[in-house]
Amino acid sequence: MNRILLPLMLLPLAGCEILEEDITNRQIEITAPTDGARVAAGDVCFAWRGVEHALGYEFTIVSPSFEHAERIAADTVIYADSMSRNVRCTLSLDRGEYRWRVVPFNSAYTGTPITATLHVTDPNE
Repeated sequence: MNRILLPLMLLPLAGCEILEEDITNRQIEITAPTDGARVAAGDVCFAWRGVEHALGYEFTIVSPSFEHAERIAADTVIYADSMSRNVRCTLSLDRGEYRWRVVPFNSAYTGTPITATLHVTDPNE
């Protein structure tokens, strides 16, 4: 019995290579806020159309730029909802200049990053 059971238990380990869709050249499509948008300080909703076969998205927002980040407003992973291709998250942001980036990924590949600029103004402007 053990002669049969042991090889069957080890079989999944022999095929550890997971077949995953290559999303290397795919990127999300931003729906809001668009690149260069001006929004009032407070809650800002970030939204994009997801990439097919992505398990999640690395979402990062810094101020004023990635090259000279003085503040990291968000650096997180948002897991994909298999029921929807639209992804959203909301952050409360103070007045300032921001750059945000989204990178799709799955268990084997990382997609193409997309970066956008955001200008957050006083609510009275």
